[in-house]
Amino acid sequence: MKISVDTTLLEEAIKLTGIKDKKELIEKALRLLIAFYEEKKRNEG
Repeated sequence: MKISVDTTLLEEAIKLTGIKDKKELIEKALRLLIAFYEEKKRNEG
């Protein structure tokens, strides 16, 4: 699967996190997003 990410956003995320590996950075961001979504769903229910 190929995912396209805005280069500016990716560069900013690398600066903020210090994570150089793009795949690792995207994976962590997606895990965080999923956790946030699940927490939001729990709080609504």
